[in-house]
Amino acid sequence: MLAAPLASAAPKAKARGTSRSQASASAEASRAAAVNEALRRHLANAGLSDSFPGYVISPSVTQLRRYVEADRVLLICIVDLSLRNEQGSLLASVRGSAKTSGSSVAEAIDAATVAAVGRLPQALQALRSNSSSPQVADARRQWELPLR
Repeated sequence: MLAAPLASAAPKAKARGTSRSQASASAEASRAAAVNEALRRHLANAGLSDSFPGYVISPSVTQLRRYVEADRVLLICIVDLSLRNEQGSLLASVRGSAKTSGSSVAEAIDAATVAAVGRLPQALQALRSNSSSPQVADARRQWELPLR
């Protein structure tokens, strides 16, 4: 008698988990598309589209949080742009952040991407001045020392 209710309950729990993971995957794909589109647009607007030959820029949304403060909803977004060579080695990393109120997720991602793209020239300059060094360039620091 007990086996039937347990057996019928198992698929329902699994189906709910599946829809949540599908929703999460859909939201992540939407964020990835938004950051990719924003990156292309802001690189072009800044005149940087052709500044990175031999490099690959990999954007990612590292943080996207929603906060309620008083009567408004705030979105905090951090976008990371990883600059890699053709072999896939990490050469530089820059981050941009944005705090928006009353905006959509896409607008928060866009604002954080603008901030990150604004740091790319400094990272590129650090890479070019230290091109013989295998260190990772970072726009917050000119470069990082390797751990020994």
